[in-house]
Amino acid sequence: MREARWLAWFFAVVGGGVFVFSAWGALTLAAPPPTPSLLRGAMAQALQAALGTPAGWVVYHLLWATLGAGVAWVGVRVLRQEQQQRRRGR
Repeated sequence: MREARWLAWFFAVVGGGVFVFSAWGALTLAAPPPTPSLLRGAMAQALQAALGTPAGWVVYHLLWATLGAGVAWVGVRVLRQEQQQRRRGR
């Protein structure tokens, strides 16, 4: 179970980091970073074309913030489950 705890911490920290930096990008109206990823680039361009420049950027960052929060939530959830199992003596 030690490996599960380390992996859960990893997901919690990485997901939390993605959430914080993406939320900061949305608050500061930052442009999406240039990326070689076809999916991310196309998503940023499609949102910018559909919603306009600042609104498309905000939605782009909020989508990534939501993804990061979900990953962090899963990590915290696994940590809680691990803690409850240790309390029960398993």
